[in-house]
Parts: sequence; structure tokens; C-alpha cells
Amino acid sequence: TNEGVRSLFLDMNSLGDAGIARLTEVLPLRPELQELYLSANGITDKGAKELAAWIRDSACHTLALSENKIGDSGAVELAKACCQSSHVQKIALDANDVGDKGTKCFAKQLKNNSTLQMLDLSPNPRISESAKEAMNMAWATHEVRGSLADPRNLVL
Repeated sequence: TNEGVRSLFLDMNSLGDAGIARLTEVLPLRPELQELYLSANGITDKGAKELAAWIRDSACHTLALSENKIGDSGAVELAKACCQSSHVQKIALDANDVGDKGTKCFAKQLKNNSTLQMLDLSPNPRISESAKEAMNMAWATHEVRGSLADPRNLVL
């Protein structure tokens, strides 16, 4: 059986949004899942929104979505979901298509979150210097369980 599955590595499987839709149907059957790795799967905003809906109520603390095709609308939904979650500690959105809107949403959502410890948004060339500055300022005052977040854990 798969009981007790804590980490699921599905990197480079060409899942696409259709595969993510199917995956999010069965993920609730695995409430013990803590780490989900979905890098290089061709996931777009549509798939990111499916994952955001799932992660709000999950126990997952690590979500790796590197090297996909997630843009601002997917990043906005992920930012809201991850920052509303009391479990998500690490999210990797490096090498996607995130721009200013997604970055600024993460910055805004940090105000109401005390669990996110690591955020990777590099390299996303659509992120402007002003959005990076806003994110850096938000991270500088972001508290994780009563202590300031480690500045080394924000990668822009």
C-alpha cells in the first residue's frame, strides 16, 4: 500500500495541466503527504490554480514547481493559498514565467503568514527591480514563528 507516503517526486513526467487535475483529485486521499515535487512538467496557470485549491487544506510543507510555465495568475493563486496555509514552508517557482503581479502578491500575502520559510522566484526575467524591491522589503519584516525570516531563503 501507499500508506505513509510523505514525499512524492514526479519531476520531469510531462504531466501538464491534465495530469495535475487528475493528481489533485487523489491527493486528498493522502493527507500525510508533506513534500510534492512537480518540476519540469509543463504546468501552466491552470494547473497551478488546481494545486492552490488543494494545498490550502493539505499538510504539505514543500511544493517544488521549478521549470514549468506558471505565470502571474497561477502565482497569485499559489501565493494566496500558500500564505493562508499553516503548513507550507517552502515553495519553488524558479524558472517559470512569474512577473510583477505574482511577486507582489507573495509580498502582500506574507503579512498574514508565519510559516513560509523559503521562496525561490529566480530566474523569472519578467520580475522588475521594483517588484524585487517590494519582495525584499516584505521578506525583511516577515516573521517565521516569532523570528525574522532568514534573508538567504528568499531567492529572486
